[in-house]
Amino acid sequence: MRRALLTLFVLVCLVVIGVWLARSGRLAELVKSSRQTGASSSGEPGGPVAGAVEPLSVQQRSDLAVSAADVGASAVSIRLLSKPMIDGLTGDWPPGNEIELNRATAYSYSGKIDSPADLSAVIRSGWDEQWLYFMIEVKDDVIVTDSADVWRDDGIEIGLDGLHDQVAWGWDDHQYTIVADGRKTDRGAPTIQLNAAVLQVQGGYNIEVAIPIAQLIPGTPVSGTVVGLNLGLHDDDDGGNWDGYLIWQGTNTSSAPEEFGNLLFIERDQDRLLALESRIAKLEGEIDRLLIALADFAPLARATVSAPPASPTLTPAGATRTPTAVIPTTTPGASATSGPTPTRTRTPTLTTSPTLAPTATATRAGETTLSLQHGVGGYAGCDDTYIYQYVPNSNYCADGQIKVGGKQSLAGIVKFGLSMIPDNAIVTSAVLQLFLEGWGGTDSTLGVSIIVRSTTPCEATWNNAQANNPWALPGCNNTSTDRLAVIESTVATNGARRWYEFALTNAVQKWINGSISNNGVLLFATAVDYDGSLLFSAAQAEDANLRPRLVINYHLPVSGQVSTPSPDTVSGGSPQ
Repeated sequence: MRRALLTLFVLVCLVVIGVWLARSGRLAELVKSSRQTGASSSGEPGGPVAGAVEPLSVQQRSDLAVSAADVGASAVSIRLLSKPMIDGLTGDWPPGNEIELNRATAYSYSGKIDSPADLSAVIRSGWDEQWLYFMIEVKDDVIVTDSADVWRDDGIEIGLDGLHDQVAWGWDDHQYTIVADGRKTDRGAPTIQLNAAVLQVQGGYNIEVAIPIAQLIPGTPVSGTVVGLNLGLHDDDDGGNWDGYLIWQGTNTSSAPEEFGNLLFIERDQDRLLALESRIAKLEGEIDRLLIALADFAPLARATVSAPPASPTLTPAGATRTPTAVIPTTTPGASATSGPTPTRTRTPTLTTSPTLAPTATATRAGETTLSLQHGVGGYAGCDDTYIYQYVPNSNYCADGQIKVGGKQSLAGIVKFGLSMIPDNAIVTSAVLQLFLEGWGGTDSTLGVSIIVRSTTPCEATWNNAQANNPWALPGCNNTSTDRLAVIESTVATNGARRWYEFALTNAVQKWINGSISNNGVLLFATAVDYDGSLLFSAAQAEDANLRPRLVINYHLPVSGQVSTPSPDTVSGGSPQ
């Protein structure tokens, strides 16, 4: 009986393995076919771009064996769907192509490195037609930046061989150093060629970098472009010279590009395809070893099968089924739904061609509609800015964007002048319309609250409402003397490149009748843990039709009628 059971077990194993091998082979072919199809339909130019490396063939990419989990001496840079905001926050970055740099993964290291908490980093890379991006999350328990020489202090080195020619000191070769205090150099000389932000966080610091593609290759990169890459990480725990130094590949990040790793530019979905193919190859190897081991049991299986059974076994008709492995398929255009769709407070129905008029328009008997937009139809009364916790004394009134998010480290201020409306007007509706031009790929619920402290948007910073007038709590966060605790309106975002509306009927009524001074509203993400970023078009945006717009419907009271605010406030939390 035991022999029969063992035989049955071995036979089942052999059948399942055979089916799996067949399926895996077909799946590998599907992966390769999908990659080839994706390369031809990605929208990228079909031929090579001048100066860029020609796209790798399917076999070459397979030979690289690049996967998100096991990058080895090569790494991938994923094409980003939208430009990240260079602020040191990780919310803009998709997961999946991390490089881990620590004492165990470094090709070489020097000095004293006690643990990953003492010195280590996780590095991700992305690209678009103009920029090569890096997000570097550094673990460092003691941050020191006391030296004039950048290489003596805590910081990251990024070595790049743009042409991938393994020849040093060319125009395409760089050793960018970004220190934990924000200093930037290229081969030791201060540089303004790259955009970088440093954000100190618990247990270390983040460095986010945007490097112009024009510094690396002529022309535009394509999927399949390869550049040489190396990474170095310095640690200074006690001042003076560095105490520890990690190098990802080879022995330096400047003069030996032949030792660098390879950074492969790929489309957003190819990282998953490459990882899948790599895992299939590993699985096939493991199955081969298992088959060899099981081969020893084949004689036993044959002998046992030929022996007569000890007693007859009855099998009911129709009781035996052969299980069929199902490979999921994806229907183009279909999308999975992971839960109920969030409902926004108001559904934006506007197009990107707003009404070009601040001129009052009669809508029904006695009703007037006023559309206010900076620079449109002669109106110039909108001021806005954003305030940033980690650059607390800077004003961004001249920027073309209002930035919100980053775990409530970014908030917007928007103010419209309303002197053209009679102070006895009765407001029937007022809607603030904002165009979301960019984001980090994740949605959020946003709120607006009435600002009660005297505020000048073009002077406001994280610390001050206006020059010499600080917030009671930095960031306009005192809900008694900086702004009202009540959230006037909330909106759940649903992607970028669209308009969003905030109901401000109550606020506009109070501003017009003078019950509250018009200092504008604070725009913020309501969730303190939302680490993404949202970029709205501001009053100084290039396209005037995408600037903030306030649409007001009002009428004048008939004899004896008193203006009364329309309650449309929403109770809720507030940023801390």
